[in-house]
Amino acid sequence: MRFHRERDALITACLTRVPDPLDFGITILDEAGRIQRFWRSRRGARCSRTTVSTGIYVVEPEVFDYIPAGEKVDWSEDSSRRC
Repeated sequence: MRFHRERDALITACLTRVPDPLDFGITILDEAGRIQRFWRSRRGARCSRTTVSTGIYVVEPEVFDYIPAGEKVDWSEDSSRRC
């Protein structure tokens, strides 16, 4: 929560590093540590990135104003690419 508040963020995702990211969605970050996209990995693929989302998010209520009523949203699916 401190990290989230210090950055005055709308959304903060909890991330971790794992030795084998292929069982998870890989998280691509920019130089400032902001999430650029989630990548769905394939079994047998090689990927040097090991940062993955834990599925825990801190979300400010106004974020929901950007989502049309009744619309299903999945941030990891909607922004995913294959690695």
